[in-house]
Amino acid sequence: MNGLVGRRILLIEDDPLVSMDIEDLLLDVNASMVGPAQTTALALMLLSDERPDAAVLDMKLEGRSAMPVADALSSLGVPFIVLTADVKAGAQAANDIAPVLAKPCEPDKLIAALIGVLGRRGDGPVTASVG
Repeated sequence: MNGLVGRRILLIEDDPLVSMDIEDLLLDVNASMVGPAQTTALALMLLSDERPDAAVLDMKLEGRSAMPVADALSSLGVPFIVLTADVKAGAQAANDIAPVLAKPCEPDKLIAALIGVLGRRGDGPVTASVG
């Protein structure tokens, strides 16, 4: 059974190609994507409208820090992973509140990270297969 079926994953990413790749990956595991949000303002607006099950967050959106989004996700109790080209800066910004993955990221690693954060939230075991 695929534990990501029907899960709503908020994607906060300003690179359209990365967004398309992640959307395809989420569709492959029968999850649904909220967004993508290319800016901090749009991400915060989406979070005010609904609470996703988890999020994938690029810590730098259009050259600016996405820390306000990380703070909002944390205060809402939405588990998230950080996907960034600058792992060192991403790790410092995430401050041990979220796993950090380097771009480009292998699909299996991204899915495993989502499964990990969803499992830590207390939803019970979460599994997924890609493909």
